[in-house]
Amino acid sequence: MLEKRVFGSLARYFGLLAVVFTVMMLIPGITEGIFATPASLLERTKQLLEPLPELWLLLMPTVLMVGVLLTFSRLSIKGEIRIWRTAGASVWPFALTTGIFGALLGVIMTGPFWHFTQPKDAFSSTQPTAITYQTADGTLWMLADRKTGSTSERLHLFSPSGQVLQAEPPQSLDAPQITIGPGWISDDQGLSQFTALALNRLAPSPTNGSSRAAELAYRLSYPALLVGLGLLMLPLALSIDGQRLTLVKIVGACLLALNTLFALLTTDAMAQAGLWDGRVFYPLRAVAVTAVGILALLLVEERAA
Repeated sequence: MLEKRVFGSLARYFGLLAVVFTVMMLIPGITEGIFATPASLLERTKQLLEPLPELWLLLMPTVLMVGVLLTFSRLSIKGEIRIWRTAGASVWPFALTTGIFGALLGVIMTGPFWHFTQPKDAFSSTQPTAITYQTADGTLWMLADRKTGSTSERLHLFSPSGQVLQAEPPQSLDAPQITIGPGWISDDQGLSQFTALALNRLAPSPTNGSSRAAELAYRLSYPALLVGLGLLMLPLALSIDGQRLTLVKIVGACLLALNTLFALLTTDAMAQAGLWDGRVFYPLRAVAVTAVGILALLLVEERAA
């Protein structure tokens, strides 16, 4: 009875938050005038809704934490938590229900909806990289914007060392070898001009096994991450009783959820940039968050005893 009641409340408040956050994510697309574009209503609606799954994958931890906060603080203020605790219920039935709910959300996002949360080119055989050329002396030049050179009067290339190249573009950028010029190259020592420069186009590197392994590690660790974050919010939500420092606790819980979102986005970006090995980092992050959440519950239960 206790678990069903808590699970139903979690589902109800999470559903409400899902509607609110979805509307908030739709507002930028609507305000940017997406429905004023010359396209059919179906295409414009698809364009508006297309980013939602990917955004939900990022926002799900924060929404879950806020849902746990609303559910248990509401039950606590109404006195139901105190009644259950007085009847001998420990904190672990609440933790079990929260963990099951978070794991279920994680499995749904990384299972049936995983394909929709990925960018369009995530399932291609090559990684989305800038077009790269190489000169005879081994210097690499990158073309970040594919349209540059085909629609503008000058071709702009950039080297990893910070050099900038501008030249007359060739007839086509798709050939394996192109010749550009006349133009100039700018670096720290000044400006050097050239009449013609031959560039060999490099083939994009195929997606390696480590990227696939990192993606698998992320998918497998995501449900555990949601479980840990739900458990981390649970002690603070249970302590809100509407009497002592209620406003301070609510503000602290909201700040915890927002800072968690910032930390997850930052660490994800670092792992995707190759600063950390995602195959190891993602599981360790999920285990660490879950361990901290369980430790917080142990401390709360020990204090209550």
